[in-house]
Amino acid sequence: MLRTLVRDKANLVAESGDWLRRMQKSLDQMNVRVHRAVADINGATGMAILRAIAEGERDPRKLARLRDPRCQKTEEQIAEQLSGHWREDHLFSLQQALQMYDAIRERIPGEPSPCPIAAAELAPESVVTSLAGFASGAGSVVGLLAGFAGGSRPQPPGGRTAMPAAFR
Repeated sequence: MLRTLVRDKANLVAESGDWLRRMQKSLDQMNVRVHRAVADINGATGMAILRAIAEGERDPRKLARLRDPRCQKTEEQIAEQLSGHWREDHLFSLQQALQMYDAIRERIPGEPSPCPIAAAELAPESVVTSLAGFASGAGSVVGLLAGFAGGSRPQPPGGRTAMPAAFR
């Protein structure tokens, strides 16, 4: 079951990335360069701008005011990149992609559950004991999996050999 959870989460993260690329394509086709205005399109500023565009805002200055205070670029620099031609078909594609992205992101597990409880439902007692010691640094099975979405495989304390055989 743990392997299935990891695989499902990885699939959902990959799928949300696909929808993010579709939003980027819609914006590029309208010559709206959000990716040049902000460093991370799915960060706080990028998503605020995308949502405002999907809701009907077209003024680059108003869109630039949505910038997060931690954003490195100024409102003027952001506004320069946010003028474009607003075609209805591309706006529709953007709205649809944003809805799909949001739906997928809601399905990605977020809150970890306590490791011994989750493990008790998944494995026999001998594996639970070794898993509890293994995940003590992560705090939970789901917490351990949270790092997996970033593309790197989580490593147990003490190296790969500490992982229980049932989960290899």
